[in-house]
Amino acid sequence: MILDNESNNNFLDSLNKKLDRKPILIKLSHQGHCLNNLNLYEILLNTLNDENG
Repeated sequence: MILDNESNNNFLDSLNKKLDRKPILIKLSHQGHCLNNLNLYEILLNTLNDENG
């Protein structure tokens, strides 16, 4: 989903209140409405490694 900053914060607050497990937010730097040169596997792997320490 592509949301502006305020909408993103409101959406995450809503999810945090409803879900037992908090969602993981992945911010893609330098990306707009079109994703370029995106390696989703690498992004997820790095995010999960960061979450696990």
